[in-house]
Amino acid sequence: MLYKSLKLFVIGSAIAVSSVISMTAPVLAQTQVRKMNTTIVANLIKDSLKGTQLHLHNLGSKSGSSYHKSNSSYIQFGKSLGGNKQIFTIPETKVDAGSYGWLRYYVNDVNLSSFDIKQDGNRFKVTLLFEGNGTELKGYHTAKFVDFGDSGAPDVEMGNMRLDVYLTPGNDSQGRLIYNQVEVNFDANIQAGGICKFKTINFCGNSYKRQIAVGIENAVRAQLDNPITRNQLAAAFSPVMKALNIGKITKVYIQGSTMFVEYQ
Repeated sequence: MLYKSLKLFVIGSAIAVSSVISMTAPVLAQTQVRKMNTTIVANLIKDSLKGTQLHLHNLGSKSGSSYHKSNSSYIQFGKSLGGNKQIFTIPETKVDAGSYGWLRYYVNDVNLSSFDIKQDGNRFKVTLLFEGNGTELKGYHTAKFVDFGDSGAPDVEMGNMRLDVYLTPGNDSQGRLIYNQVEVNFDANIQAGGICKFKTINFCGNSYKRQIAVGIENAVRAQLDNPITRNQLAAAFSPVMKALNIGKITKVYIQGSTMFVEYQ
């Protein structure tokens, strides 16, 4: 009789403990996957970027031997991204002309005219096209003893100016859709005052073009590759994700023409 009572007590205790465990144990969220056509995603990004302005400029008054003006470029996003204006600086381009001295070049009032976006492998490519005022790079000569200023360096025209921005989709710690890696490439057809060569410099060569491009690329990349801009784009996408019943995103990747969004 004692054995039977003890057995019933043990069984009852086990059931009670089991009930407590089942009530308090966390329920693991099941990972779900949403497939999205990359063309549709590209259009969503394009809509969020509508109204964006990008102004490139760093020419100012002479100070010492430089005509550089800081904090004179900006990117201003449209209303869907908060409309915030971020001011930044493009460094001057200083070219060694040997015994002739230095040629200093400055970006002069270049503005975004249009943009487009499409899939590029496992990322999205945003192509920004610009228009200038006919003299996109102002040139000035400086030297150790005599500065010829504006007359000592040919101005440079940049035709077909294009800035390609590559964004790789991902997710942040809050489970929102964002972009991770940012790559920026600037290109243009460059010619100095109708000539390609001046003194020791080949203005039409890739070396000079890269000197110009690097300063612009680094400045624009810094504005896109920061928490403020990422957060603005994530906030713009959140209502879309919510409308699609997509919860906390855990992984994003592209295969073929489909973007896969894993979420819980």
